[in-house]
Amino acid sequence: MRIAVIGASGFIGSRVTSELIARGHEVIAVSPTFGVDAVTGQGLRQSLEDVEAIVDVSNAGAFGDVNALHFFRAAGRNLVAAAVEAGVQRHIVLSVVGTDRLVENDYFRAKLVQENIARASPLSITVVRSTQFFEFLQSVTVMNPIDDDLLLPSTLIRPIAADDVVHFLIRSVEEGTGDSFVEIAGPEIWQLDDLGRMLLAADEDPRRIVSDPESRYFGVPIAHDSMLAC
Repeated sequence: MRIAVIGASGFIGSRVTSELIARGHEVIAVSPTFGVDAVTGQGLRQSLEDVEAIVDVSNAGAFGDVNALHFFRAAGRNLVAAAVEAGVQRHIVLSVVGTDRLVENDYFRAKLVQENIARASPLSITVVRSTQFFEFLQSVTVMNPIDDDLLLPSTLIRPIAADDVVHFLIRSVEEGTGDSFVEIAGPEIWQLDDLGRMLLAADEDPRRIVSDPESRYFGVPIAHDSMLAC
């Protein structure tokens, strides 16, 4: 199968690309690193020639990035238009569990826009919402610093390994299940504040985690189960 990976040079995209090649697929790597820019549209239509499926794992900055909306809206619209013109059959989009519940955050609001653009298209769409990656959990140790402590809510979280996400995306594109919306999560549920304590201990970080139900998640209020898959 000829598959375009959008964001092929990124953390997930590079893994998806390598695994697809290992499984015998022809991969078209789409990212500015490879001379194709979905945000501006440069080289996008040509890169999708004879492509059967798209796996969109592109990303824009970090949570709270105010530029994320421009990135996901422009890239989403350009990608759908180019894919329809090229006759692409299938479109897989990686998103985040909790996207629709955390729209006060610029990043999550932008991801919801990306999802809606894809789902409104005539393509066969699979939106895959994933819980947070184990590999990115260190980011919680920079949230809500106060003096020498960190304030974290006891929000429930079910992190997943990046490799598991990659395998699910590849299965989705190979099996072609048609229009769908799925959420994936790791095997265990943790409290965010407890997980923060474990991360600090592992790094021999002397700071203290203070459990605070009013503390925010990347700037937005969060319910106890906002980050759990439905």
